[in-house]
Amino acid sequence: AQAHKKRKGAEDGEDGSGARQQQRAQHMLREAPVEAKVNGLAKVLFDDSCWYIGKFTDFSNGKWHIVFSDGDEDDVTLPDNDIKVLPPIPVLIQASDEAADELKHALAA
Repeated sequence: AQAHKKRKGAEDGEDGSGARQQQRAQHMLREAPVEAKVNGLAKVLFDDSCWYIGKFTDFSNGKWHIVFSDGDEDDVTLPDNDIKVLPPIPVLIQASDEAADELKHALAA
């Protein structure tokens, strides 16, 4: 199934609360440029206005193949404003426990 995405103006998950370490990790999530790589993670904005985490599984003919925990798949070209390449897992885990739970599901895909 092909994912249907559309651009949204605001990022999710920014509540402004938490310890300094959590704030620093969230800042890194927003600011640090991260390159896509096979087995790396991304969050993708779908037309239900929700971000979903997927795993890059292949790069071929200039497109990245992303698989989501629900089995949905998509081939995308980067850069794309509706796709955010995620930093390594330790940074994400510092950012929020909720992100860590979602990562467990995405990595199982």
